[in-house]
Amino acid sequence: YRKRDIMIRKIMWILILIVNVVVQNDINYVERQSYLPNIEISDVAEESKNVDGNETFLLYEDQCIQDANPWNEESKVKELPVYYNASCYGEDEKVDNFNEDELKEQLKDMAEKFGIKYEDSKVKKQGGLDQEILEWIQEKEGGIANEYLYFNECSISEKGIQVIVKDNKDTVIIFSPSLVLEKCQKENEYDQIVLIAKQLQEMFPKICGVDKYQYDINGGDYTIDGRQKWRIAFVLKKESVEEKNIINYNFHRIEVSLDENYNVYSITIHNENLNNKIGDYPIITVEEAKNRLLEQRYWTSATYPPNQDNISKIELIYKTSNYHKYFAPYYCFWVSNGEKMQNGLEIYSAFYISAIEEKYLK
Repeated sequence: YRKRDIMIRKIMWILILIVNVVVQNDINYVERQSYLPNIEISDVAEESKNVDGNETFLLYEDQCIQDANPWNEESKVKELPVYYNASCYGEDEKVDNFNEDELKEQLKDMAEKFGIKYEDSKVKKQGGLDQEILEWIQEKEGGIANEYLYFNECSISEKGIQVIVKDNKDTVIIFSPSLVLEKCQKENEYDQIVLIAKQLQEMFPKICGVDKYQYDINGGDYTIDGRQKWRIAFVLKKESVEEKNIINYNFHRIEVSLDENYNVYSITIHNENLNNKIGDYPIITVEEAKNRLLEQRYWTSATYPPNQDNISKIELIYKTSNYHKYFAPYYCFWVSNGEKMQNGLEIYSAFYISAIEEKYLK
């Protein structure tokens, strides 16, 4: 009996310890929530702005856009970080805290990775008003005000390669002429794209090497004449923490642009500044997001209202353009207009719903 009593006491101690840890975690969670500031998110139909381009695709019925987004509807994530966007445009579409030295340092690093010898005298600055307009102002006014002299990107070129660093820290590499890679003999466009992705990983191991990155062949939508299209991106390999995978997928990705002959025209390396974290915010469920969608509290470039029966896919993503004050999570609903064209294709558009709990939204 003595051994049994000792064993029972040990089990009771362990249970008490587990309960205390769970209770303390709940208390910490509540305390964290109480310190979160409200943020301003435009998520109502009346305020929809087409600042991110026309996100519309052609697909056949019951198809959806393909990608390597690590989130799915069975996700257990309950909160996600929100960041202040340090590269958000002000009223004059300039980045307020622009740092020329940081841009040049990044330009130097990326230029050397592509075999370009960096010299400050080779650097070109772009942005602000067009040069002809500046000359016209100079002639008419006898001088140029400082607000016209800003630039929002710098670049350097050598041997057909141009490296551009933008004000949001994205790097764009343009090949002129386009980079010609080996083509496979198959007619299947998907196989062509996979082969190109593998070759790029071999050519630029310091940029998108297989040790850190996996390729993401995404898209699968169609042209008006019925040709299926695929796009190349590289994303960091998945880790064990789901929240980190979501952040990596949205903020640390590389996108490749191809010309009509499957040659590489440009590579864009995204490098958003995530140093200004506001906090981890509770997110709503998919069902709650659907309710907001049907209440027309969304952000879209579509010209038609959403119908629940025409939803083909739901994703959780971050909006990352310079026009957004915050990097915040959104649910993205891909919704058809429900009308088939003569070839059977339908128009699908993206409808965005803020994923943050309503009490934290202004």
